Amino acid sequence: MHALTVKTEILKNNQIIIDEHCFYTDVEYDLYPLPYVEKLLYIPMAIYCYRLGRTGQSMELKSSVRNYRDHERVCHSLLDFLDQRNDWDSIADGIYKKAYIEKRLKEMVKRQYFLYVLKKYDAKVKGEYLAFDSFVMKHRQEWGTCVKKEFSIKLSLASGGIFYPAVCVVNNIRFAKKLK
Repeated sequence: MHALTVKTEILKNNQIIIDEHCFYTDVEYDLYPLPYVEKLLYIPMAIYCYRLGRTGQSMELKSSVRNYRDHERVCHSLLDFLDQRNDWDSIADGIYKKAYIEKRLKEMVKRQYFLYVLKKYDAKVKGEYLAFDSFVMKHRQEWGTCVKKEFSIKLSLASGGIFYPAVCVVNNIRFAKKLK
């Protein structure tokens, strides 16, 4: 959002609505209008200032872990958005727009898997994690398969999540400084 502005008519004419009362919706704001955009204009001027490194920011690891449900919610919304569109071939530069959206979303999905293994163990969260994995595998199996090459993710999902508690404990020790 810090480097992007969209014509209001594009948002209104295409009923583009981002999730409310939720972190990480900047990605929705970036990606939802993309299929409808025909021209881009770069203006070398700061229109928004986003300060990095501030305590409590949504991208700070501790905040991300705390707000993992918001992150998951945006992942779900964007995966649904991507799959609901079946007209990419008829959109100007649709193949490139779709590839860009997929690239951004794939990174979000990958981060969501990591957020789950950084949580303190909780049986309810484990269920959410397994449900998220099932959702990803239904929508983009190749992304889930790719992420599962990371040892802690693969181990945490093995045998229906049997090792998930142990992986959470190990990761909480590994990332203790960043999670405080």
